[in-house]
Amino acid sequence: FTDSQTMPASWNYTTMAGTYVIANCGSLLRGFIGSIETSKQKAEMEKRNLALELDALRSQINPHFLFNTLNNIDALILSQPQKASAILITLSDVMRYMLYETAKPTVSLEMEIRHLQNVIDLHRIRFVQPDFIQFDCSISQPNKAIVPLLFLPFVENACKYVQLKQSLPAIKITVQQVENTLTFTCS
Repeated sequence: FTDSQTMPASWNYTTMAGTYVIANCGSLLRGFIGSIETSKQKAEMEKRNLALELDALRSQINPHFLFNTLNNIDALILSQPQKASAILITLSDVMRYMLYETAKPTVSLEMEIRHLQNVIDLHRIRFVQPDFIQFDCSISQPNKAIVPLLFLPFVENACKYVQLKQSLPAIKITVQQVENTLTFTCS
């Protein structure tokens, strides 16, 4: 159209309606894409938070447990050097597991149980009675995957807050696996 010609009214409304529809579709698409990106960012942040919580849990457990065990080994070095050496090897296994195996998202149930047994053995040296802690384990699928250090906070708390009482065992820990059901009890 030239300046002297006028634009038909129908063309003007059609053009405006088309522009309006395209603009709204673009806005909706931009909003949808933004929503997807926000959801991805939120999921990533939640994943990072869980990893940080697990790292914090690991760091809370390690120092307290390590210092108690080292003090117990120190007390045994002169009086029972073979026992102190065996405990030191067990402590080494525990620390190796905590440093290397727990970096993985899952470990075998067998590895986790072996670690739990080592930790319980290290706690047992604090108590005069060998039956102070009772640990029973029955697993049918040792290669089943499990989150590392899942049971450790319960065992650590039981050993930290146990009341020294006459009836033994003072702490009872049970792990049972029947098919796909895993039951853990710590009292």
